[in-house]
Amino acid sequence: MKRLCAFALTGLLPLAAHAAPVDVLFVGNSYTFGRVDPVMSYNTDKVTDLTAPSQGGNFLDQTGANAFEPRPWGGVPGIFKELTLQAGLDYNVSLSTRNAASLRGHMLNLNPANWDMRGNLALKTWDQVVLQEQSDEVLPRQTNAAGNALPSNPEFTRYFADVIENFLHSTDSTGTIRYREAFPGANNEAQAAACSAATGLSVGSCNLNRGSFSNPNASADTEVYLYQTWARPNLLDGAFATSTDRVTGEVTRSTELSL
Repeated sequence: MKRLCAFALTGLLPLAAHAAPVDVLFVGNSYTFGRVDPVMSYNTDKVTDLTAPSQGGNFLDQTGANAFEPRPWGGVPGIFKELTLQAGLDYNVSLSTRNAASLRGHMLNLNPANWDMRGNLALKTWDQVVLQEQSDEVLPRQTNAAGNALPSNPEFTRYFADVIENFLHSTDSTGTIRYREAFPGANNEAQAAACSAATGLSVGSCNLNRGSFSNPNASADTEVYLYQTWARPNLLDGAFATSTDRVTGEVTRSTELSL
């Protein structure tokens, strides 16, 4: 039976009746690490940012990292850690995050700097894992008020949530991962056609072998939670045009909708 649960921030706390410290991993993106202070750097000394070289992470290539987002990060995991301390609970909190990361990106390591995010999932036997999807990946396909089609792929959310859940729970191979498997169809050809029609990818890309992976540290006892992804209203209503200072992170917003 699958143990993939919806997650609210305090929902893990009553489950912490462990003699040893509870090892929990937060998997996500900027909505998880916070992106700006004071959230981004909150409680960094009490959590482990697995993508921070200063904390033992194997992510030495920081290509694409923003100067205004110095590591280590704390974010939502840092807030959660503080709640455990206030409740008198013993939790080891880690986070594996990057900007705009989807569950698909974590599992397949679709990272510009070739970070091994999947390796963080398999780093150890986790007691609890919290998954955060990319903000618009999970949304129904639609065009917002600015006339922009959202880059949503809800089929990938469902499929890769299941793939990661199996990867965490079983040491067996995931089997060959292909995008077409996220779509219904009577046969491989029909699934690939449905994938191509929905995503705009070629049939060849939908059929491409994305790999087969095993997790030697998987455990059927790992509790897996799917964080309830929320979307800013401007994703749906149309975002105002903005410009971001690449050094300071300061954002300037216009009064016009972006094109």
